[in-house]
Amino acid sequence: LLCLLPDVGERLRLLHVSLAHNEQFTQLHQRLEVSRRAAEELLESRRLHSLLRLVLKTANYINHGDGVGATALPPRSLPAVGSFKVGSASALHYLCLLMCDSSFLLGLESELPHLRMAARDTTAAQELELVQFGRLPATAEQSVVTDTGSNPSVAGLVTELQRQHDKLVETAKVARDVAEQAQRFLGEVLEPPPPFEELCGYIVEFLDLLSRTSTDVARRPERWRPKLKSTSWPGAWASAAGA
Repeated sequence: LLCLLPDVGERLRLLHVSLAHNEQFTQLHQRLEVSRRAAEELLESRRLHSLLRLVLKTANYINHGDGVGATALPPRSLPAVGSFKVGSASALHYLCLLMCDSSFLLGLESELPHLRMAARDTTAAQELELVQFGRLPATAEQSVVTDTGSNPSVAGLVTELQRQHDKLVETAKVARDVAEQAQRFLGEVLEPPPPFEELCGYIVEFLDLLSRTSTDVARRPERWRPKLKSTSWPGAWASAAGA
């Protein structure tokens, strides 16, 4: 294949494409699949949905004095929920005493195994790499030796590159559609929605806050139960009595 190419630059470009395209395809395809799976997990996680319903009820109480009010809480608002306090007890302590003990949080993490990986990736980087991969078939086609007729080896490489690119485009579309569905389901109202990794990052940050607070509550429950009893937050009495 390479010996038929008269130009050294063409040989090197084609060699690079031939050696690197499978790894590039696999890595990008895996990252797109991580985003898709993370979005599906957000849609399917029962623990997450139970937690978000409690968070919404708590936020409505904070803002309106009772559990009635907003019907959804945008994920970007989640980290701010913990900043609300009654005395030294925060909304995070309330959530941990009522629901989010270590067992619940471990179960929640097990329902969202791809969330943290999706939060570390970026939609912009995925889209850029998809565009760059889409240029590879043309790069290979330019290396065909036109004066000696068609080159079956190069033609086969071009066909394979186009097949891989088509697969990446299809996978990216599915991941994007499911990610947008998850964002809408979880209360995002911006149009167009923010990058999916932002949603994942907000949830990861909120879960980390809950995890640290849950550890504190478990270490000193006698400190926080009376504080919760003294508040009028919804479910506080039931939580303290049942703890």
